[in-house]
Amino acid sequence: MFYLEGTLEIMSPSPEHEVDKTTIARLIEIYALERDIDLTGYGSTTFRQTAQ
Repeated sequence: MFYLEGTLEIMSPSPEHEVDKTTIARLIEIYALERDIDLTGYGSTTFRQTAQ
């Protein structure tokens, strides 16, 4: 979802985007595994700062 200048646009990722995303994620996972690096995926989670 995007909101810009009073307009809300809702769209889903294209199949090409999903294929590229998955390929890159797999490459990073293999790299982390080979280098013994802890890696945690959060998918499309959104993190927000807490109010101070």
